[in-house]
Amino acid sequence: MRRPLPWLALATIGFIVLLIVAPTAAAIGWRLAFVTAGAPFAGAVLMLLIAQLVGARWGWFAPLAAASPILALAAIGIGVVQLAAPAPAHLGLWQQPVAVGIRAVIAAGALAWAGDRVRRGASATFAAIALTIYAVVATSIGSDWLLGGSPGHAVSAIGMMLFAEELGAACAMVLVLGWGDVRFRRDMGMLLIAAGLGLSYMIFMDFLILWYGDLPARIGWYVDRATPLYDVIVALALICGLFVPIAAQALIDGARGQRIAGVSALVGLVLIDLWWVEAGLLAVLAAICAGVMMLAAGALLVERRRAHG
Repeated sequence: MRRPLPWLALATIGFIVLLIVAPTAAAIGWRLAFVTAGAPFAGAVLMLLIAQLVGARWGWFAPLAAASPILALAAIGIGVVQLAAPAPAHLGLWQQPVAVGIRAVIAAGALAWAGDRVRRGASATFAAIALTIYAVVATSIGSDWLLGGSPGHAVSAIGMMLFAEELGAACAMVLVLGWGDVRFRRDMGMLLIAAGLGLSYMIFMDFLILWYGDLPARIGWYVDRATPLYDVIVALALICGLFVPIAAQALIDGARGQRIAGVSALVGLVLIDLWWVEAGLLAVLAAICAGVMMLAAGALLVERRRAHG
C-alpha cells in the first residue's frame, strides 16, 4: 500500500462516522474486517511456526508476520466497538463484548509475540508448544471471531475453519506480492488450493448436517442467509476462492497465474466472510474502512521495521 498514512486517516474518519450513524453495523463491519484483513498476518505467523518445526525455508512470510502486532491493536476494537452497539440481553458473561474483547487481545497479542519470537530464531520446541496451544484454543478463538454475532450457532469445526482461512490468506498474499523463489511459490500455490478445499468442505458439511439432519432449532442461522443475494455471494466465493485458483495455476504458467490465483482467493475470502457474518451494506462500508485502517497500519509497521533493519 503506497502512502499508507493518508489512507489510515481517511479510513478512520469514515469508520467513526459509521460508528455514530449505525453502531450495530459498525460492530459487524469491524469483526468482518478484523477476521479478513488480519488473516494474512496471523497466517504468516502460523506458517513461520510450522516452518521452524519442520525445517522448511519459508522466511518470506517474515515481513507479514512483522505486522502481526496490528492484530492485537485491532482486537481491542472488537470489545470497544461492540460496546457502542446494543448487545442481546440473553448473552452470558463469557459472551459479553468486554469479555470477547479481552480474549481477542490476549489471543492476538500472544500470536504477535510468537511471531516476533520465531522471526528472531526461536527453537523448534517453542514452535511446537506455540502451535499446540493455538490448536487447543482455536475453537474458542474461532467462536469469538467468526461467530461473535451468532453465539447460539455452535460449529464444531470453527477452529479449523479459522485456521484454513489464515493459512490460505497468508499463502495468497505472498503469491500476490510475488515473494519467494519458484519452488516456494509453487508450494504455496498448492497449499492455497488445499486451504480452499478444506474451508469449502467444512462449511458445506456444517450446512449439510443441519439442513438435512432435521434440526429445526439450529437451522435458522442458514435460513437467515437463504436469500438470492447471499446465494450469489456464496457461489462467487466458491468460484473465486477455489475454482479460479485451481484453473489459474493449471492454465497460466509462472508468477502471473499464481498472482491471479492469490488475488482471486483473497476476493473469495472476503465474500465468504461477508456471507458468514451476514453483513449488510452499512456493515460492508464499515468493514472496508476498518480493513483499510488495519492494512494501512500494518504497512506502516512493516515500513518502520524494514527501515530499522
